[in-house]
Amino acid sequence: MKKHLSFILAAALTMASFPAVTASAADDDKKDFVVIGDSIAAGEIRDGFVEHNYGEILADYYGGTVANYATSGMDSDVLLKSVKELSDEQKNAVKEAECVVISIGGNDIIHYFSKSMLTYFAEPNPANDFKNFLKAGYTEADIPEEPTIDDLMKMVDADSVANFSKNMVNALELLGEIRGTASKLRNSSNGYIKTHIVKNLTDTIAEIKSINPDAEIVVQNIYQPVQLTPDYLAKTYGSGSKYIDIVGQVRDVAEGLTSSFDEQLAAVAADTGVKKADIRTDFTSMEDGVTQSDANPGHAAYFVDIATGSLSTGDVHPNQKGHLAIASKIITTLGDTHNDGGLLSDIYENLSDKASYPAAALKTYEAAAGTYMMGDVTFDGIIDGRDATMVLTDYAATSTGKATKFRYRQNITAEVNGDSIIDGRDATTILTYYAKASAGTEKGSFDDYIKNNK
Repeated sequence: MKKHLSFILAAALTMASFPAVTASAADDDKKDFVVIGDSIAAGEIRDGFVEHNYGEILADYYGGTVANYATSGMDSDVLLKSVKELSDEQKNAVKEAECVVISIGGNDIIHYFSKSMLTYFAEPNPANDFKNFLKAGYTEADIPEEPTIDDLMKMVDADSVANFSKNMVNALELLGEIRGTASKLRNSSNGYIKTHIVKNLTDTIAEIKSINPDAEIVVQNIYQPVQLTPDYLAKTYGSGSKYIDIVGQVRDVAEGLTSSFDEQLAAVAADTGVKKADIRTDFTSMEDGVTQSDANPGHAAYFVDIATGSLSTGDVHPNQKGHLAIASKIITTLGDTHNDGGLLSDIYENLSDKASYPAAALKTYEAAAGTYMMGDVTFDGIIDGRDATMVLTDYAATSTGKATKFRYRQNITAEVNGDSIIDGRDATTILTYYAKASAGTEKGSFDDYIKNNK
């Protein structure tokens, strides 16, 4: 062990002149981020927060920092107010950021839709013996000013609605109410999305540009989370259950709303010069040539934990896989990609169900994560002394009982000798190849060098 430590110290001194680099972005690719918006951007899930939200993943990928000012429940009114009232510290973060990412709109739609439907369900209905559809103890006065889906599920008697809907005329009435509310949201001329969300978002973008006209601004569209397979619905509610019809109607309306929001957001992006990150398409992740349908609703349930056995317990927020997908999409939207050996690829490689990662979204991840080659521990596309330095530094730490700082892909690229151990011999192999290649005595690739020197 003493000999090994002596070797490590000597080699470390020899290579001390090599600049240190990370396994993520090079200095010229560095980006600092500001993330602002709703609970999606905050990384919230039903029982807390994801381990790594997409803002953190983005900062790691680009070797920068992230200031996350997202809060649960934020709608476009609060977004605009928050940006107008940024503290000096927050304003400076925006001023110094290369990129500002915005997630907004979902809560506006939820508040509007829930308020409209709760108001309808609170009214005595002649076709229901002049009874309303609220659970016992609730009246119209109990409807919050900005209700959520949770409020809707909590206050409405679903069994009563289901029984009411058994009659075709009643079912058509209910469907008409749902679709009418959605239409008031969607209308591209005077709908709530256009007159309220789009206006607030446009004003917010102008405020951000007044602080930092050079920052790239990325706005996410809204994904549609209610994409549940027929097998899951039949298993959960029973084959032929009215709940399946209700879920189907909710899905259709939600698809229409998110589609309309996407179209209107695209117009905002074109008018203001910001970029739209199409999260909706990647979460749905339909393969080329496949049409979305009841039988094939999409793959959002992979990215949100909604398939829990009940809509009342499901979560519409992105899980860790969802945040990975959002980060990947923002990276490809920005267009500045590189071979990644950091948090992005580490999260993916450690997924227990990555074999099920939806194909369309996987293409986005692969475009963001890039590839890797043996010996290139810094992921800069070059094998040199800096790679050997990183291997040696990590080995020095692990030799004294400390945990490795290498991520999944770094472990693969650093272990070049094929002995399943990362140590000074791997560093020596990398450094020897670099020396010979620099001197012109080694003409082949690093892989060829390894094969020829086994």
